[in-house]
Amino acid sequence: MQVGTPPKAFAFEVSRTFNDTTLFAAAGSCKPVTSGKCIASKGGIFDLTTSSTFRSDNLLTSTAPFLEPTVNLSKFTWGRDILSGAPDLTLKDFPLAVSSDGSTPNFNLLSFGRNSTFFDALISQKRIPSRTWSLFYGLIGDSDDTQMDGNLVLGGFDSEKIGSDKALVQNVRPTYASAGCGSGMVVTLSDILMTVPNGGTVSILRGSLGTSKDVCLLPAYPVINLPGPVWDAFQANAGGDSLFVKAASGPYAISRSVGIFPGGMLGYAANASKSYTGNITFVFTPDVSITIPSHQFVRKDWFYDDDGHLYDYNSSFRVYRLSKLEQGSANDIPIFGQPFFTGAYLQVDEEKGNFRLSTNRLVSQENITAINSSSCAAVDITPSSTTSPAQPSPGRRPSYLTVPTVIGIVVCVVFTASVIAGTWFWRRRAARRVAQDKEEVSTAYGGKSELADDGIPRPPVELDTQDSWLPKAKIQELPAVIPGEREGRGGRSELPNYVRRDVEGLSELQAIRARVRP
Repeated sequence: MQVGTPPKAFAFEVSRTFNDTTLFAAAGSCKPVTSGKCIASKGGIFDLTTSSTFRSDNLLTSTAPFLEPTVNLSKFTWGRDILSGAPDLTLKDFPLAVSSDGSTPNFNLLSFGRNSTFFDALISQKRIPSRTWSLFYGLIGDSDDTQMDGNLVLGGFDSEKIGSDKALVQNVRPTYASAGCGSGMVVTLSDILMTVPNGGTVSILRGSLGTSKDVCLLPAYPVINLPGPVWDAFQANAGGDSLFVKAASGPYAISRSVGIFPGGMLGYAANASKSYTGNITFVFTPDVSITIPSHQFVRKDWFYDDDGHLYDYNSSFRVYRLSKLEQGSANDIPIFGQPFFTGAYLQVDEEKGNFRLSTNRLVSQENITAINSSSCAAVDITPSSTTSPAQPSPGRRPSYLTVPTVIGIVVCVVFTASVIAGTWFWRRRAARRVAQDKEEVSTAYGGKSELADDGIPRPPVELDTQDSWLPKAKIQELPAVIPGEREGRGGRSELPNYVRRDVEGLSELQAIRARVRP
């Protein structure tokens, strides 16, 4: 997307917690502000002094109290400018919150909260039929065969990316905001299964905690949090202490990355015959399973160089995008972030305050379908006990939706092409990287965090999402779209090759991705 005049491209993180679009300002957010590293790590830097259409609007501070209370609104410059995107989208006089000191979240935010100003603008222009959005994250591994484009659909969903007709549908829980889940998207985890080196499967949740666990879904979060006992069980079954890099100092036994995957546990690389290569399956109540292969959560330790290119900081290490909750975070609600959504498809209805979680389907085909509340009719879709689930894509377990969950769900049928055309579809390009192969071997990570504005690595466990406030929305009936059977399930698209990043301008292709990543 582009902001200002002349238009400048930006990459945005998707946030369900905030309602205002936030940008990093040229002053204070990064030093030096002209570095490609700063631009790449933030998704672009906005210099309001160079946009001829930007105008300050301090009244927005009092009319948009959407940021969490701990954020000092006086540290933002509030104003309006032109926000544009493809195809043929221009939002004039669009409200923006511009950071003056980098105290906002670590990336530019396109916010989809209950009172989102972005959705307000799209609805007023009749660009989308409803306040709904759906996220297919794609694959974000290190090699060509573990990469795949993702997409973001506003006003509907991509039915080809839903891996099963069975899914988990939940109300958003605003009360969880104070408990550390700013999105309010809470699901109950009943088990975690992992494959072990001998080819078997073990439970690391029931064996360690012995009970179910509520977890928070936050797509922008860089890692998957695991309670301490669960992480210990994972570590033991993955290969033991020798698999991970011991911290030279500090309160944590294992070193954490301070690269583009902050907080991830540091392990040894595959060339040392130690890296974990199995899968993790998260089982939710009622009986919905999401499987994440290791190539999506065991990654190279990517850093940005001064030109904004990505390089492997130390080829001897790998980052496990799993984070052990310990010390002061031991009792926090676990947050399931980006890696989890490589195996899940998320649909959110902001009008009704509900969300739908299912397995995803790894295919290049697209079928963008609008959700229009005026075209919806409540029907009884209680499944028959003899109904067979659709076949999942290879390597993924099917998901099931139990009878009590599906009763009363709304099925939306779009009758007109004009409504279908009203959906706004973004294709998140598979991430790009430039492998500089700069090996800066370090036994204890003393480098500075890629995402910290002051150059000081943030505490590895105390990952600050800044997403802890949710507007108090009225919970309504459960809406969801349950697509019918489709042909050709189980296929997999050809995965794209890496392409070089255009750091200086942040190309339009980058600007529409959910986040800049390797």
